[in-house]
Amino acid sequence: MNNVTYINLFFNQYQEKMENIEFYEFAKILHIISMTAWFAGLFYLPRLFVYHVKNIENNDICNNFKIMEFKLFNYIMTPAMIATVLFGVMMTYVIGLEFGWLHFKISLVFLLILYHFFLGKCLKNFAQNKNRFNEKFFRLINEVPTIFLIAIVSLVVLKPF
Repeated sequence: MNNVTYINLFFNQYQEKMENIEFYEFAKILHIISMTAWFAGLFYLPRLFVYHVKNIENNDICNNFKIMEFKLFNYIMTPAMIATVLFGVMMTYVIGLEFGWLHFKISLVFLLILYHFFLGKCLKNFAQNKNRFNEKFFRLINEVPTIFLIAIVSLVVLKPF
């Protein structure tokens, strides 16, 4: 092999590595943006449920809450959750699954998805006037996403194992 062949080989490997890095960084940007939108909804929807319960006797206000809750869950939260997972999978494709912290993060995200669908069930119950939880319950579960956010961000930044 001559020097030109070595240079071409090096350049091709470097270019492929840079394409993977650019792909990863682009996926990370979109992952963070979609995660932020998803968490905004996870923080806000239980708060709407609190006010919905407080105004359960007023049909006009309850109907407004039903519309707000439906739109938040279906037009913002669920698409943002799907995008968060999709871009997370894209990043994992580049870096692989060999990190322990990543396994734990994925487990937490799975639990957060279950929480998301639990909120969806609560939403359906409100829509059918079948809510069985009180204001205190919704105030309590409103803190769940905060705990997950702290744990997930700490894992990603610190990579403890």
